[in-house]
Amino acid sequence: MAKGFKVFVGLAALAGAAAALFTLKKRKEMEEYDYEEFDDDDCCECCDECEDTADVTEEAIEEASAEAEKKVEEGVESVEEALDKIEEAVEDTDK
Repeated sequence: MAKGFKVFVGLAALAGAAAALFTLKKRKEMEEYDYEEFDDDDCCECCDECEDTADVTEEAIEEASAEAEKKVEEGVESVEEALDKIEEAVEDTDK
């Protein structure tokens, strides 16, 4: 039983060492990687088109948000009206 435990601990140590080496290798690759190719200045040839699309999307989101806010306010008013009717019905029943 003790021999099996020693084998297990040895395998776990080997796995830990392999993971540490793999991590160090990946870290070194990331440090040496050339990130300048993803520079925002030259992201693509259609930047104006991308910016226009972003502006249109932002406007659409704002309009949808305003419409949703109106609907919520209308819903709150109708809920308040319904609660008032229920309250009146309860008061009439209590009399």
